[in-house]
Amino acid sequence: MKAWIMVHQYPEFDISSGESVALFLVPDSTNQSLTEDRVYEESFQLPHVFQRGQALVGITQKQHVTHTHGGGLVQQAGFFYTSYGIYGVLSSYDLNTALGGVESLHGNISSATDYTVYDFKFSADMHEIWDFKRGDDVAVLVEAIRRGGCFRAVVEKKDGSRQSSPVEMPYYWPDQNLVQFQTKIEFFPSEILDERRMTETLSKDGYPLGANPGPITELIFNNVASTYLSLFTDGRYYSLGQVKPGTFLEYENLTIFANWRVNEE
Repeated sequence: MKAWIMVHQYPEFDISSGESVALFLVPDSTNQSLTEDRVYEESFQLPHVFQRGQALVGITQKQHVTHTHGGGLVQQAGFFYTSYGIYGVLSSYDLNTALGGVESLHGNISSATDYTVYDFKFSADMHEIWDFKRGDDVAVLVEAIRRGGCFRAVVEKKDGSRQSSPVEMPYYWPDQNLVQFQTKIEFFPSEILDERRMTETLSKDGYPLGANPGPITELIFNNVASTYLSLFTDGRYYSLGQVKPGTFLEYENLTIFANWRVNEE
């Protein structure tokens, strides 16, 4: 098996600070596989970010309308971008069907060499207000909820990996003095979180590993994960896999960020 050839150099990443992440891109205008025949610049917000070691994976919301003006509407899609040299487009899926048990995702895979600039950008647009390991009082979270604050949760799991996701809905349970955060949901192929596993998956599908690999169309991913987490301030959480059995997992740490500062009037 050929080794994946890194084509860009990336800085060290640490998503534990809760920064928002985006990707700034300048396509290679000489690449015949790209749809535009003129130079342009673009950026994608990556609301969901995963980190294992120094590998970073960012996932967009499924809100991009892929089309050619004058050529008709194609589909709604989402994207993922990795720090280890590949990115992909995920075809649309119906959320209700997916929640019932999505078995596969369709998508395209391409190389970061499609771009002359492929840079992750970080923005400190929220403030850290609560940390589990620090033993912070949940009162600050309750106050932020009552003020209608926006939240981001960064969870460190027992295997050392981290996930940073925007919160869809926070809850306060006064009878237990407990706060619960449910993250926004997107589906993605679980392989992309592991560079070695992704390389093996692509190799099995005949992906031309090397400095200038071409895109694969209609690649089917059979291992599907989601960004959804239900996080509690007592150290427990669950993902979609624990919903039906009613079980819980334990996290290593949870840090909550908000668009509101402690003691801010």
